[in-house]
Amino acid sequence: MGSVYDYVVNKPNPLLQLVYLLVVFGGYTLYVILAQWPYLTDNGLYHPHRYSVPLTMIMCFVSFYLCSTTNPGTITPRSVGVYQHVYAHDEVLFRSDNSCSTCTVPKPARSKHCAVCNRCVARFDHHCIWVNNCIGARNYRYFVWFLSQHVFFCFYACYMTGMALYQICVQDKLFEARFINRATGQVYPPSYLYVFQYLGYRSPWVWAMFLLAAVMAVVLLGFALYHYYLMLTNQTTNERAKRTSIIDHYRSEAKRQIKLATQRQQQHPQRPTQSKSKEGEGDDDDVVQLNPKEIQEAVDVLIADARENIYRKSLWHNVYEVWAPLHERPSFEDHLQKVTMSKQATNDSENENDKDKSGSTSSQSKSKKNASKSSSSATASPSSLASTYVSGGDRMSEKKGELRRRRHRL
Repeated sequence: MGSVYDYVVNKPNPLLQLVYLLVVFGGYTLYVILAQWPYLTDNGLYHPHRYSVPLTMIMCFVSFYLCSTTNPGTITPRSVGVYQHVYAHDEVLFRSDNSCSTCTVPKPARSKHCAVCNRCVARFDHHCIWVNNCIGARNYRYFVWFLSQHVFFCFYACYMTGMALYQICVQDKLFEARFINRATGQVYPPSYLYVFQYLGYRSPWVWAMFLLAAVMAVVLLGFALYHYYLMLTNQTTNERAKRTSIIDHYRSEAKRQIKLATQRQQQHPQRPTQSKSKEGEGDDDDVVQLNPKEIQEAVDVLIADARENIYRKSLWHNVYEVWAPLHERPSFEDHLQKVTMSKQATNDSENENDKDKSGSTSSQSKSKKNASKSSSSATASPSSLASTYVSGGDRMSEKKGELRRRRHRL
């Protein structure tokens, strides 16, 4: 039983793909047999839709096929070099020093390891169980089309089944009939509620298809609008979730530390506050030496930094980036060649400089490099919230990089 559950929930499988095909194709078949032929074909109402209805079904299946079979942008040791140059690391959601422990490759910005498919995907959005595939850089455009196509399909199905129900009302003259309560014998004039209830008994399958299409149209429309918003703002579902999680962590940690600072002030009212500690000195208790106002200001800076989306451009460029991914454009290939050539030139110049240096100079330079590395490591070492507090306008300019390096400790 455990292995079955693991296969259904945690492993890629075609079960929901089969459910999708059964619902869509089976619903279309029922519509043709129970609604189109009896109520629309003979009256000539189906004639204007004789091409659009089958074409809509075909487009649904084509978008489904492309979403299911297109590579979402799998990151391998051979392709990681390409994806690393597509987006810059913002050092908040995506750090440049991170690597995937499962795939053992560096993690490009905006990528994520999918636990279901067991692979890293570029510009990862989410794993869609209905298409049994990850949604990433290379197939997100097909996923947007898939959503849009099925929103149109559901509203179109509502219209066609609703037209069939209306024909039933016309044939049975339901708007002229009188409805009798069998329990009391009371006679009621026709109303939309009574007519709709009667249709449920008269043609339950057409009635059920109308309700199912209406509910699915509303649900898919909400989901599609959400992804339209993500596309227009150049975000992904994964990035929205990570950004929300980071901000919630900052806020919860700020509440805890403000509470500790308030308690410390109440216990030691005469003890001077310590607005900033020296690098490498003090311990984690130094953070409560800040007053609550200073803690809140530091957290506001970190939250503002986490909310910043460096990938957002104009609306046109955001949409164009989805339908024409950056790594597939000819301009990106030229950019990648320039980057490779500049790196090669830099390496060659460094090698020539190393050969020209004498032994003493090289030893001195090595000592200087070691000293600079130690100082930089000391600067980048994690510290408490007290060291992240910067007053005035410098908070968002000169100290921004420092705040990013220390964000995980608030």
